[in-house]
Amino acid sequence: MRFIVALSFISMLSGSAFAADAIVRREDPVPVPPAVAPAASYDWSGIYLGVDGGFKGFSLDFAPNDQAEAAGFGRAKATAKGGFVGGYIGYNYQIDNWVIGAEGDAQFHFGKADTDEILREYAAVGEAKGFGSLRARLGYAVDRFMPYVTGGVALEHLKLSTKDGDKLKEDSKTRLGYTLGAGVDYAITDNWIGKVEYQFMDFGKKSYDLNIGSADLSSQSHTVRIGLSYKF
Repeated sequence: MRFIVALSFISMLSGSAFAADAIVRREDPVPVPPAVAPAASYDWSGIYLGVDGGFKGFSLDFAPNDQAEAAGFGRAKATAKGGFVGGYIGYNYQIDNWVIGAEGDAQFHFGKADTDEILREYAAVGEAKGFGSLRARLGYAVDRFMPYVTGGVALEHLKLSTKDGDKLKEDSKTRLGYTLGAGVDYAITDNWIGKVEYQFMDFGKKSYDLNIGSADLSSQSHTVRIGLSYKF
């Protein structure tokens, strides 16, 4: 009986020792650092208003009717170039990375090309004083960087002047056409956005009155511009 009691006592001591050893040897869990939320992407949605300027190159195709051709006018092609300044307003709406929007612009064309006698051989002068467009835009945003394509309707005010001796004939037309282009927007700050953009414009044919008869004048343009806008 004493042997059994002694054996039980030894077993209790051994179990206590193992338990103490387990407590001593237990390793505390490694603390997990708190999760850091990812930085928010730039939001392109909103109205913006800006100013721009750039370079315009345009080509003209002068095609007189039979009466004007008999009077000495002939078919001619010419190119010209010049600078422009203007403004634009638009609205963007962002869906995930895609950005859809609309933009309108109006430009004043200036420079040497306005007064050059680009159809000098036929005593004709073409002057493009102003142009603009109303377009849809589709872009893909990568945070503050957004390439896009654009297209819509375009307007151009083009004057044709012809001279027969001392007799001057002027005819001005506002021409409707289309425009296609592409560009890149970059959000410099949360409100200021810079842009670089290319547009091709085609205004088709328009008939102009000459001193004798008339002529169809076709016009196409290429523009490269930079702009700076404020997003509200």
